[in-house]
Amino acid sequence: IWRINGDASDPVVIVQDRIILWNYNPDGITDEGKIMLCVNASTGEIIWRFDVNSKMYQPTEYNGLVLFGAYDGNFYALNSSDGSVAWKTHATDQNGKATVPWQDVHYPLTPSTSLVQIDNQTNRAFWAFAFAQTGWGSVDEYSGVICSLDLANGHVVWKTPISQNTSTEGGAVKQFGLIVLNGRVYLTTGSDFWVFDQSTGGVQRMEHFDHYVLSPVAGDRQVFLAGDLHLSSYK
Repeated sequence: IWRINGDASDPVVIVQDRIILWNYNPDGITDEGKIMLCVNASTGEIIWRFDVNSKMYQPTEYNGLVLFGAYDGNFYALNSSDGSVAWKTHATDQNGKATVPWQDVHYPLTPSTSLVQIDNQTNRAFWAFAFAQTGWGSVDEYSGVICSLDLANGHVVWKTPISQNTSTEGGAVKQFGLIVLNGRVYLTTGSDFWVFDQSTGGVQRMEHFDHYVLSPVAGDRQVFLAGDLHLSSYK
């Protein structure tokens, strides 16, 4: 039906009759893609293009805004109608890191992020970002932040640092599991489980699993968590 030259990251964002591509590169090298592109789903015609000048992480669309964090340390909100910037907020100063010293050896750092979660009752966005480093003995060291942002203006309501060593027997830290329910924010990072107060960002619980923990799943009134061959529920 139609085709656009180049490449982009998966999965795309589909909003009504539009498709939003991220980390788009017209030359076809996704690792060097720094463009967000919105096209007509029926014709492939370009509706708008926004040059982020940085690699970005999985966006989400909410109430006319395209929300996403980027490797430059900023969190963006674009108007989905025309790609203009509604607001941009500096979320973390960890951008630009490549390696950190550990026992006189430099190991590559891998950015790890959560999906953007929205609480429509408070009009807040929640997002977690960190760099993870694999060291000796199947242990990842990660350091980053989880933050809450006001969707009306992008102001940071709170920002809480997260940092820990975690076993990677179940797989290295790649993506965080994040959900918001009943006034709390639940986050899984590698083999760690965090619970934060939704209003203040204060840490209410931190639990380490011996081998692995899967992303939390929200029920009507409780959160389910699978880790180390056990299924637990939290309320």
